[in-house]
Formats: sequence, structure tokens, C-alpha cells
Amino acid sequence: QGCCVAQGFEPLVLADTGNAKNQAEQVSGMVAMTLAQFLTSFETLLAENPEQAQKDYGKHQLMILDEASMASTRNIFRLQKVTTLLNVHLGFTGDFKQQGSLGAGLQFEDLLGYGISKAVMKENVRLKSPQAFAALQKAYAGDVSGTLEVLRDRMEAIPVKAEALGRMVELYVGFIDKHQAPPLVITPLNKDRQIVNQGI
Repeated sequence: QGCCVAQGFEPLVLADTGNAKNQAEQVSGMVAMTLAQFLTSFETLLAENPEQAQKDYGKHQLMILDEASMASTRNIFRLQKVTTLLNVHLGFTGDFKQQGSLGAGLQFEDLLGYGISKAVMKENVRLKSPQAFAALQKAYAGDVSGTLEVLRDRMEAIPVKAEALGRMVELYVGFIDKHQAPPLVITPLNKDRQIVNQGI
């Protein structure tokens, strides 16, 4: 936020989901909206009162779409049209190798491939463990076997499914006793998920 203000921008952060919007707002201290909320509000106001739409939203000389890979091609097109009308700058942040859009298209990856100006952030500020960071680098390089090798001492092979599911429950409960955010549990079958949920 400080950098934006220093450059004379009043930024607005947009995100594809409510959770991402809340996180962006808390971390950055900047005003944030979901992409759908912004587009609907602006397009409705534009149809009713163009001058008011310009007044309300044109003050944000910089709009930043967080987790841009999650936005659909249709919404990216709508957003670009809006920023052109408002004559404001539009920036994207995200990682096209992470979760993609539920809507059609790979618009963020396509924009990067097309050659828009970009900066690559290589410093990781989330993963504190050198082992986790090494696994992340292997995974990003597409080296699945290398990723598993790095994490070998943190993996358990339990051939009996009932025992494996019980162990998942045990690990989950032990984890949330020590941490605020619960871990993500992934099971191969829906009935396995139900067993784990019941156990938890």
C-alpha cells in the first residue's frame, strides 16, 4: 500500500473469491472487493449514471486482480473493458500453475504468453521450512519423483485402508490442537472422506 500511495495511486484490490478478498484486504491494508461484486456494481451504475460510476470508481487509479489465474476469460474481458473506460491501470498477481478458473479459458497464462509486462517474484515468504521449499521447487519443475523423495521422511505408507484412514483422523486432530488453520484432507473416494469426517 505504501508503494502505491508513494506513486500517487489509490489502489483497489480485486479477488475472485470472498475468502481471497478478505485475505488481500487484511494483508495489504488496501480496499478490496470480489471481482463479481465490482463488475456487477460498476456495470449497473454505468448503465444508470455514467458520471457517478466514473466518480465512484475512477478514483482508483490502479486496480490489482489478485490470484488472476482463478478469474474466467469472460470476467477478465469485462474487467479490461471497465479499466479502459475508467482510464486506470490494471495489474495482475498470481501463479498460472496454481488453481485455475472454473470458467472457460486459461486467460492469465495466455496473457503472460502474449507478452504483457511482468515481474517474477522468486522469494518465498510463506514456507519457513527448507524441506518444504525444496519440495515446492521440485514440484514447480514438474519433478514428481524428486518431490516425493524430498518429503520421504514425512510420508507414511499404510497398506490397510482402515488403518490409513484412522491415521488421517489422528493426524488431523493432533494438528488442529497446535495450529489455527486446519489441514486439507484429500481422500481417493467419497466414502473414504465420509469415514474421515465421521472420525474427526
